[in-house]
Order: sequence, then C-alpha cells, then structure tokens
Amino acid sequence: MAKQKTVFAMGNVTELELISINSNVKLAEDVYGVVVAIQISGKDNVTYDVGWWSSRSYEVKTFAPQQIEAVASTTNMKIGFV
Repeated sequence: MAKQKTVFAMGNVTELELISINSNVKLAEDVYGVVVAIQISGKDNVTYDVGWWSSRSYEVKTFAPQQIEAVASTTNMKIGFV
C-alpha cells in the first residue's frame, strides 16, 4: 500500500498516518490521480492536493483523507487519453 506512517509532535497529537507524495490514489470509480502536496494544519487536520488528467486538461484539487484511497502503484489507470 502507498501509505507511509509519519510521526509529528504537534500538541496532543503525536502521530499522523499520511499518504506519501507521488502516491497513486483513487478518487472515484474509474478516476485515479497522484498526490502532489500535503497540507497539515492544526492538531490533526490533513488535506491532500491530488493531480489527474481529465481529457487534455491537468486538474489539481484538494481532498480530505476520507475522499481518496491509496492504491498500489501497479494498478492500471486511465489518464485521460482514451
């Protein structure tokens, strides 16, 4: 799996489990992207910037951890050039 456990010392929270930058993630049934940035704000608030191809446009949007799913890098993915 693409998750990487990273330890931080922030207030009462001492451990956050993160999906690594450059990891493949599933956004929807047949839409996959790549984590391009991670934002950590507050004690336990993590969001991910994910990029993916949509037809000929490259999109980047911010997602909460529960909105994405890390996938094995060997998964075949459509990237928009169909």
